[in-house]
Amino acid sequence: RRVLFRSENDIEQFEEKRETEQQAQTACTNNILNTLPPVLRKTLEGVPANMHMPVLCSILPLAAAYADGVQVRYCDGQLHRLNLMSVIVGPQASGKSVCKSKVDLWMKQMLEDDARAREIEDKWKQEKKRRKANEKAPEDPCVLIRSVPITISCSTLLRRFKNSRGHTLFSFGEELDTLRKTNGAGSWSQKYDIYRLAFDNGRWGQDYNSDQAESGVVDVAYNWTILGTYGALAKCFQGDNVENGLSSRIIFSEMPDNAFAPMPRFRGMIDRDSAAIREAVEKLCAANGFLDTPRLRKRIANWVEEKRLEASRTWDIVKDTYRKRAAVIGFRCGVVYRLIVEKESNACLDFAAAMAEYVLQAQMQIFGNPLLTQMGKTMEGNERRSRNKNILEELPQTFTLDDLNRLKPENTNIGTLRVMIHRWKTDGWIEKVKEGEWKKTVTV
Repeated sequence: RRVLFRSENDIEQFEEKRETEQQAQTACTNNILNTLPPVLRKTLEGVPANMHMPVLCSILPLAAAYADGVQVRYCDGQLHRLNLMSVIVGPQASGKSVCKSKVDLWMKQMLEDDARAREIEDKWKQEKKRRKANEKAPEDPCVLIRSVPITISCSTLLRRFKNSRGHTLFSFGEELDTLRKTNGAGSWSQKYDIYRLAFDNGRWGQDYNSDQAESGVVDVAYNWTILGTYGALAKCFQGDNVENGLSSRIIFSEMPDNAFAPMPRFRGMIDRDSAAIREAVEKLCAANGFLDTPRLRKRIANWVEEKRLEASRTWDIVKDTYRKRAAVIGFRCGVVYRLIVEKESNACLDFAAAMAEYVLQAQMQIFGNPLLTQMGKTMEGNERRSRNKNILEELPQTFTLDDLNRLKPENTNIGTLRVMIHRWKTDGWIEKVKEGEWKKTVTV
């Protein structure tokens, strides 16, 4: 009877937690979709409503790649470029291909430019092959090719970066599992490091003695969108790729659960809508130089501080970890919006904050427990607390370290407890009564 009671209680708590998360995610989704500019609304036309967010998240990294001439100042004063990466995850046959069809519409101009560049490069390669032993090799045209396959080797990717002339490269991958297999060894083995550097526009390179291998150091500007199943996601993001920060740099969006659902209906775009997309792409490509976004900075700064306070109250280390880069992602999505509508409208600010919330909720839901495991915490008695549970609220009005320790897992480091108390005191929630004793000054 005790086992049955505990099982039923655990199921109820899990369902309650899951329902709370779904409600929060639904609210984020509605806020995002209600604030979209006309061109993004037109892109989503003909797509079932429950697939709008995955499609939108698949397009944003490409739109940001077009605006690669823009620099913006983030809330912390650092200059950023618009580097974004997305993973659209869902069961097999869940309709992920709709993302590809919409990305293809936005990618048309880039592919047209690359097609001409690839012709020049292919001609150069043929001339190199046909030349005689005593003839001078033709000069490398160093063409700019921005759309590269997701399975590109590090050596070729380095060459593309060297010829990028400051532009951002873009990849679209239809199978996350293919990426995982090619990133496992050999000349692909550093790709996960490159992805992390790409988010921060960092520097990466390699150096070989051989003249046949590509060497050099470059600035990494690389956006991508990849589709995949949950199994492939679990294989790609395990161990180091959760704890080392790669998971926090990516927009994750889930396809709707279509088990036993009727076949969804799609509709193609009309010429007028395609023209609107081309116009938006031209606008993004034309944007150049420093773009000041004071209102957007302020809105995101307020959002990330609000999440810091939420995480601090419940000592939710997962939320505290993921809120920081979720804010950066939301900010960059807001800049893309700002470039499309050409003003810092209230809708733009709402969109940025809602995107940050959407990214945070998805990252926490997918990687919350794996992150805790990688941080050296045991899962038993240490599961992430639900949003409606508050450690500070559970403490008596006047409390000691022992009271706090009873609410935390066994053998919690005393330093961790003191950090919690220090943060609460700094935020004005508690004050010291005497050595080793504090009292609450606010109602949580």
